[in-house]
Amino acid sequence: MRETTRFALEGGKGEADGRLLFDGRPAARIAGVVLEEQRQLAIDGEEAFVLFVTHGCPYEELLHIYLVDAKGEVVERLEVGGAYAPGILRDVRSLGERELAFDFQGPRRLLVKERPAGFFRKRRLEVADSK
Repeated sequence: MRETTRFALEGGKGEADGRLLFDGRPAARIAGVVLEEQRQLAIDGEEAFVLFVTHGCPYEELLHIYLVDAKGEVVERLEVGGAYAPGILRDVRSLGERELAFDFQGPRRLLVKERPAGFFRKRRLEVADSK
């Protein structure tokens, strides 16, 4: 995955969510107000993005991870953390084309999987603790 700067986030501290801007155009409304990291990758031959968004409150933080398609629409999201749990996103680094390592309440890995065929699709985003 490679770094990108195609996204921005409108909103501010004290707000629960913000407006995602994709190439300067309004896109989805998402939880969180601080765009911490953004990465670009290809899934199923299509351009996609992974966004890490927080609320800007390290003493009680929730990390939102979004998978966004080439139109700027949220395809999938997951959350790391919990109520009253401190956390700061640090040390985000690529481990390959669809894998990132990062530290948020401990070392973790994010894997972005190709879409499985079939009626019962499984999630594409998967977070695991690093050992």
